[in-house]
Amino acid sequence: MRVFDKTTILQHTTKYDGSLHYRFPLEIMYNDESALMAYRGPDVVMESYRGVITSQQHVLMVFFPDRYHNVAVMWEADWTPRMHYVNIATPATWNSHVITAVDLDIDVYRFAPGSGKPSSIELDDLDEFARHSEAFAYPESLVDRCRRETDAVVKLLEDGDGIFSFDVFEWRPGVGLGPIRFLQGS
Repeated sequence: MRVFDKTTILQHTTKYDGSLHYRFPLEIMYNDESALMAYRGPDVVMESYRGVITSQQHVLMVFFPDRYHNVAVMWEADWTPRMHYVNIATPATWNSHVITAVDLDIDVYRFAPGSGKPSSIELDDLDEFARHSEAFAYPESLVDRCRRETDAVVKLLEDGDGIFSFDVFEWRPGVGLGPIRFLQGS
């Protein structure tokens, strides 16, 4: 993995069978060997397993080369904080053109205070994980890893440090609150 100065990158995530999960452009906010942070605003056209859709929210994505998850911090179009949304996925790889990972179905999320929704930590798509584990023949070691990672992410959200802090909702493209601050404790 290498650091580069390019300002945009294509996110291309797949499912375990190689089929498309999501593909869309992101604006790079920060990258080094430990993480890549990138932003996508509303009105971005995205290819997905659901077809072509247009994004409705602001999203700050954080990808890691050594963790079985990636993080999406989401705001509504008017910058009202929405949620932390964590995808259980393979560690990400990236170069100056594309960032890739395999989505492993389980999602962990927590709505932000002021979003109008309860801010309890929720798990999603456990049924999809069970179906795909069987249909795509996930190795037992991967199934175990996904379960351990889900537990670890729940703990990270409970602790609320780094990128999982509610302070991250003060972030905007081009505004202080350096990305390093939010990577610490993640």
